[in-house]
Amino acid sequence: MSGDVDRVVELIDPPRWGRVIRASGVEPFCLVDDAGQPVEPARRFLRDLVAQGCSTATVRSYAYALLRWWRFLLAVEVEWVRASPAEARDFVLWLQHAVKLRRSPRTTSVSTAGTVNPITRKRY
Repeated sequence: MSGDVDRVVELIDPPRWGRVIRASGVEPFCLVDDAGQPVEPARRFLRDLVAQGCSTATVRSYAYALLRWWRFLLAVEVEWVRASPAEARDFVLWLQHAVKLRRSPRTTSVSTAGTVNPITRKRY
């Protein structure tokens, strides 16, 4: 793709493809496709993060970012090895426009918000 791609980013609707799972081994999280197979380029990237000493939370965060990127590329029908700055630009524009999905509202901490922890005496 070239830089002159003119997409209507508001209409891009990425598929519910793949997922991030807890992994056993070196990488604490793994991006897998619909068949449950690891996405190799993402696996290598996450492994590099672990080698650089990144925390488990950082690796998880990057895994979910890669999942969004992969879904976006599927929606615009561009292979990851063919992605150009135009796809990166449109991805950022799409992220700014997209509505964040919530699986469920926050309920656990609602009852304790604003109260004082009886042990530490700190406000929740």
